Amino acid sequence: MRKEIEYESKNLLTEEEFFTLLQAYEFPTEKIEQTNYYFDTAKKHLHKNKCALRIRLINKQYTLTYKEPYRDGTLELHETLSKADAEKWLNNNFNQTNKIVSHLKQSNFPINQLNYLGELTTTRFQLAREHVTLFLDKSSYNNQQDFEIEVEAESSSMAHSFLIDILNTYHIRKRDAVPKIIRFLETR
Repeated sequence: MRKEIEYESKNLLTEEEFFTLLQAYEFPTEKIEQTNYYFDTAKKHLHKNKCALRIRLINKQYTLTYKEPYRDGTLELHETLSKADAEKWLNNNFNQTNKIVSHLKQSNFPINQLNYLGELTTTRFQLAREHVTLFLDKSSYNNQQDFEIEVEAESSSMAHSFLIDILNTYHIRKRDAVPKIIRFLETR
């Protein structure tokens, strides 16, 4: 299992703003196609605790990720799954033993009440710069489509400052972007 602390700042964009930034920052033309499969209980136990559980599929690789708040960032636990194990999760079979499941059980999370909720697909453009990584995302879910910019950095303040500079430079209105899983849940 891999652990990381993520520091990010996001902003929703219009489609026009998305393409303006895509050209202005000369993102590589190679895009990443990814699908997130989301899980929670019927009572939204994870959501209510500002946590998230998903499987992300990129290039035939499945990664189970659990997220929880951590100081001014997010603690992320990642574990690679086989296709067979991912399919079990998507069929609401959570009996596998892995470190994320163990972590949830140690936290007294009712793993037996988990449900697969649905999917969100993102076309992502990524650009690494000194001390920050920029992401431009076009996401589709529940007959919805949205666009966002995300800045990941070494601290929350650095991510926020870099994002505000971009918004000011390109005269983009500040629009808070809640996490993708929340946008997904709010449109179910």
